[in-house]
This record gives sequence, structure tokens and C-alpha cells, in this order.
Amino acid sequence: MIWNIFYISALIISGSITTAMGFHLWINRKVLNPSFFLIMVAAIWIWIITQIGEGLFKDISIKRTFHFIQYFGIGFLASAWFSFSIEFVDLKIKPVINKAIFFILSGLPALVLGGLMISGNSTLFWKSTVLSPNNILLLDEYGPLYFIFTVFIFCILAGGIVILLHSSLKKGLIELRRQALLILSVLAPLGVYFIDAIWHEELFFYDLTPIILSLSSLAVIYFTRLRYFRTIPLTQHVVIESMNDNVIILGPDDRIIYVNRAGSLSLKNMDISFIGKPIETLSPDLATLLKKAGDEQSFSEEIELNGKVFDVNISPIRNWTNTLISRVLVLRDISKLKTVEQTLREMKLELEVRVHERTRELKEANTALIDEIVERTKAENIIKSSLEEKNILLGELHHRVKNNLQIISSLLNLQSHYLTDKKAKDAFNLSIARIRSIALIHEKLYKSEDLSHTNFPEYIHELTYYILSSQSEPGENINLVLNVEKVLLSINRSILCGLIINELFTNALKHAFPKNKQGTANEEKQIVISFVKQDEMYILTIRDNGTGIPQNYLEGKESSLGLKIIHTLVRQLKGSVEFSHDSGTSVSILFPLEEP
Repeated sequence: MIWNIFYISALIISGSITTAMGFHLWINRKVLNPSFFLIMVAAIWIWIITQIGEGLFKDISIKRTFHFIQYFGIGFLASAWFSFSIEFVDLKIKPVINKAIFFILSGLPALVLGGLMISGNSTLFWKSTVLSPNNILLLDEYGPLYFIFTVFIFCILAGGIVILLHSSLKKGLIELRRQALLILSVLAPLGVYFIDAIWHEELFFYDLTPIILSLSSLAVIYFTRLRYFRTIPLTQHVVIESMNDNVIILGPDDRIIYVNRAGSLSLKNMDISFIGKPIETLSPDLATLLKKAGDEQSFSEEIELNGKVFDVNISPIRNWTNTLISRVLVLRDISKLKTVEQTLREMKLELEVRVHERTRELKEANTALIDEIVERTKAENIIKSSLEEKNILLGELHHRVKNNLQIISSLLNLQSHYLTDKKAKDAFNLSIARIRSIALIHEKLYKSEDLSHTNFPEYIHELTYYILSSQSEPGENINLVLNVEKVLLSINRSILCGLIINELFTNALKHAFPKNKQGTANEEKQIVISFVKQDEMYILTIRDNGTGIPQNYLEGKESSLGLKIIHTLVRQLKGSVEFSHDSGTSVSILFPLEEP
């Protein structure tokens, strides 16, 4: 009884291991690409589960059902092994043909067993089935179809082993060493099956083959490089699987251990299994790059694969004895980056061409501009020379005009000494004053930097004090008040205003302040001259506090050359004149700021 418990427990443990392997392979089937090996694990699981069912249930009919289903698993296991061997050694058989071989090899026994099961006539397969002495398994008395089935299954298994041996012997000693344990892991269950067939009673009628199969399948996973429980934990596997970069893990003999989803999609069709195959089968260019990289250190280089450009980084992995156990290839697709770089490079070249053309145009424009500047500088120098010459000539002209006017003034002054008539002498003196006012303007222009305008306040100051000193009576105390804004007037307006001031100021000195009866002069004599801007107009005012201008003089009843001169000069200024004789005489002349 105790052995029955151990046996059932061993079956349950083996079933759990097989179930875990099956689920792992199923979950990672797109990564590991186990294909036929997953079917092998599923067949072993069916064998173990039916053994457990046969051992646990006591009803003979139920036991027979589980016992019969076992042979379905055996048939699928043998067929999957044969197709797995073809795929593992890469016999260059198309995947579609290999799948067809599997369906044919597994379909024939499945159809026979299914037909026997449906018809209920199993005597051709088993003549009889009875409960074994251990009271948990059945004993068979084999029929003719059983022997045919067994020979068929062993031929298929042997065919897979022959394929492996032929491949390993053809490829050399290294490949034979790599596949030796894989072959032994398959031969082990066969050996146990033969032992069980010969010494069935000595083994207390227990079937150890499915248990050995479950354990040997772990060895198959290891030696076919599907070592995910040991090499890549689940969390790392999920991270690597979700990476956009292509990750390829190689063994020490440069055979592929792992290719993530991105690598499968980028480098080859996912239906083709890479696991356990040399890197050359995936890409000869990568194999060449591995030889170039060597085993000493990390290596990085760009390579073109399948019309795409990849940045390949190769990193060796060593154990604690510094022995190379693996190499990791990380391929990053930089095709878009290269396209962008090429676009930027073309744009840079185009920009450089444009900059070169623009620079050339700017140089030409700069040369033309320099030539133009040189020509303008020459023209400006000529104009400056001409202007300086003109200013010199104009200044000389003003100087000569002033000298000529002074000569005329001096001649008139000399002539006046020969006159005995007082009126004639006064007329001569008035003319001299008028000439002096004009000469003074030319003198100011000659001394000024601006030959077209005069400093009017300075001109009025010199003109009025000259008239005051030359026309006033000796001992006369006249207070002259000047209120003149700083204004620059043109030569024409300066002459007109100077003549007006000469006439009015001279007239005020002669007629505004007559002597009293005792012959003494008035002590509070004042003459005010102002020149201001107001409302876009110039206002020239000459006012005295004398006796005032006679009314008949303003009405023109008495002819006066000075009054005619004033009106003529005001008209030339495009202005107007106003006379007032309240509290003395006041004359205001208004003319516009802008010269017409």
C-alpha cells in the first residue's frame, strides 16, 4: 500500500512539473517558438494524467478508459518528437511540410485508436485487461494491433534519434557533444520502457516511463536552449519582451538562445524557430559582425539588415571563472534616425549652397556699395570743396558789400560837411544811417558761420546803439529797452526789419522828445524795442513815452518819406503795421514766421 502512495505521489509531482512546463511554453510560445516541443510536453501530460486517473479510480471501466487514452498521448509524443528533430537540426524542410508530416504520423494511430474506442471492440488491440496485483493499474494481454502500434511508435522515435545523430556526426565533435545529452534524455524513457516490459513483475507492475519522461523533458528544455526558468526570470522576460529594441541572446557556440518579439518581427518570419540554431541562419551579416567584435569587450557598430539600419551593440557575458557563456546582441532600429540625418544632411548642404550664393551676392553688393560709397565720397568732397569755396566767395562778397557801403557812407558823411542847409544835412545823415544798417547786416553775415541767416538780437543791439550814439542830441538822457527773442532771420528779412527799425527809432529820437520852453531835456525819456513770436507771427514793436505822433501825420496829410518807406518795407514782409499815439507813440508790425 505504501508503494502505491509513493507511486501516485510521484505521478502527481511529475504531472505538476509537466503542467508548469506546458503553461510556461504556452504563455511564451510567441517568444520561445517551441512548436512541436510544446506538443511533446502536452502528450507527456496526457500520459501522466491518464496514469493518475487509472490509479485513483477503482471502477474497472473507468480505469480502462484512462488506460486507452494513454496511447493517444504516446502516439502524439512520438510524432511530435520526429518533427521536433527535423526542426531542431534544420533539415531545410519547409515548416508547412514538417507540420504535414506530424499530422500524418500522429493521425494514423489516432484514427485506429479512435475507431476502436467508438466501436467498443478493443480486442484487436488488447485481448483482455485485468487489475494488476498492486490494485491500481491494469495488466494487458496484447492483440495484433498493439504490436503494430508499438513497432510504428518505436520506428518514429528511432527516426528522430537517427536524424539527431546524423546531424551531430556531420557537423563535428562540438555538435555531437551538444546533442549527446539531448539524445540520452530521449533514450532514457525508452530504456525504462524496455526495463518495465521485461521486469514488469519485479517493479510491482508500476509504469515508470511517464515519470522519467517528465524529468527528461526538463533536460530537453535545457539542451535546446529553452532555459527560461533558469536564465531569464519572468519579470525580466516581460521587460525584455516589451522592449522596442531587438534582443538576441547567444550561447558560447554562437547558437541562438533567445530572440524577443521585436527581434522576431524585424529580422525574420516568426513562424520559423531560431532557438538552438547558429546565428548564420538568422543573418550572415550578424555572424560576420560577431567575428569582428571578438570576445574581449563590448562592441558597437551600425549594420543594414532586411532593408533597415540597426545600431548593433554586442556584450559578452562571463561566469565567475571568466569563461564566456553567452553574448547579448541589442539591435536598435535607427532607420528613421538615419533618414532624418540624411534629410538634415541634404538640408545642410542646400543651406550651405544658399549661404554660399547669398554670401557671394552680399560680397558683390558690398563691392558695389563700396564703389558707390567711394564715388559718393568723391562727390561729397567735391561738393564740400565747392561749398567751402562758395562760402569763402559769399563771405568775401558780404565783406566787399560792407566795405562798399562803408565807403558810400563815408563819402556821404564827407559831403554832408559841405552842406549849410539843415534839412539837406539831416537827409544826408538819415541816408548814412540807412546805409549803415544794411552794411551792419553784411558785416554780421561775413563774421557768421551761417551766411544765409543773421543773429537778429545781436544785430538789433548793435544797430540801435549805433543810431542812438550817432543821432541823439548831446546830453540827452534816453533809456533804450530791448526785448528781443533769440531768432535767426534770413538776410532779406533782416535788411527789411533793420531799415524799419532805423526809420522808426531815428524818428523817435528826433520828434518824440522836444525840448521844453526853458531849453532842458525831459529827464524820463524811454524807447522800447521788442521782437517776439506769437501765434505763428513775428511782432516787431517800437514804443516811446514822448509827445506822440500827430494825427494828421498818420492820416497822410503831411507827406513823409519815412512813412512811405515803412509801408513799402512792411508790404515786402507780407505783414501789417499799426500806429498808436496814446501815452507816446507805438508802432507794431506783424509778419508771418514762414517766409513766402
